[in-house]
Amino acid sequence: MSWAAPALLVVVFGLVTVPWRAARQFAVPFVLAFLPIAALAAWFVIGMDLFFTPD
Repeated sequence: MSWAAPALLVVVFGLVTVPWRAARQFAVPFVLAFLPIAALAAWFVIGMDLFFTPD
């Protein structure tokens, strides 16, 4: 679950800043750019945890 903490923090901080217009102009694009990258990183880490077997 260590892979989920950074993504969760970014999404929470992004959603908290939505009511403020100045912060929203930065937070919403940042969250939208971060989520696909975080999802790919999580997919990779989970795959390595589940299926990687060192010889």
